[in-house]
Amino acid sequence: MKNSYLMLFLFCLLFAGLQAQPQNGYLSQEHYKTLDGNLERLFHLRQGVFRQKNKTKSGELKSWYVNDGQDSVMLYTVALGNKYRDGYWLLHYQFMSNLPDMPVYTSLEHITELSRDSLHGQMYKLPIKVKLSNLLKKPKKTLSKITLDLEELEALDEEIFYWKRDYNSFEGHSLPYFQNQTRREENKYTIDYYYIHLEALCFMAKPANKKVSAEVVKKHIPNTKSYKTFLLRSQPYLTAIFNDYFKKPKKR
Repeated sequence: MKNSYLMLFLFCLLFAGLQAQPQNGYLSQEHYKTLDGNLERLFHLRQGVFRQKNKTKSGELKSWYVNDGQDSVMLYTVALGNKYRDGYWLLHYQFMSNLPDMPVYTSLEHITELSRDSLHGQMYKLPIKVKLSNLLKKPKKTLSKITLDLEELEALDEEIFYWKRDYNSFEGHSLPYFQNQTRREENKYTIDYYYIHLEALCFMAKPANKKVSAEVVKKHIPNTKSYKTFLLRSQPYLTAIFNDYFKKPKKR
């Protein structure tokens, strides 16, 4: 009898664990509450399907359309590797909705802890060409082709310093870097600022005249209300471009 109760208890724990897992890159509030530690929370907050919207002067969020209104800008971020063996790695894939296999930006990000409440993300050049269709149809096969060897990867100028703002959100900034790699000129630096929470990844880029330390940049961190670019988190089945790859939830 005791063994029966034990088996039932273990089954309930397993079922609860499966129920808590995020589905198709969408981070629910229930799953977020199960995460332990700032590294794990930031790692999950960075992942997902995001549609870019910009804030108007009236405070309204409007989708950012390009190519005469034919395309919206989207971001798909997915984890790769084994975090226990390789560490915490992300693949960032930004694209236009009608050209999903022609990304406008890709990178790898390796996130590490600096202290309990501060973290560091180093960007690396994606060593191979990746298409969104392959990422979605054959994710394991596609991601397994990407090397996570730090000695082989090419580090980019971009690196982000994150810190915990509160239990549900993080802020961050890059160091000044050359956004245009072909024109590495003085007075042409860029600093990126981030505010990341469950609903969105808020972003702001500002020009900088010179290289400065992380401590100096942090002193000028923007107020969270001043962000104009919002990458809103969505479930894949709510976004048309993903309909061919993700099943819609069954109606109850």
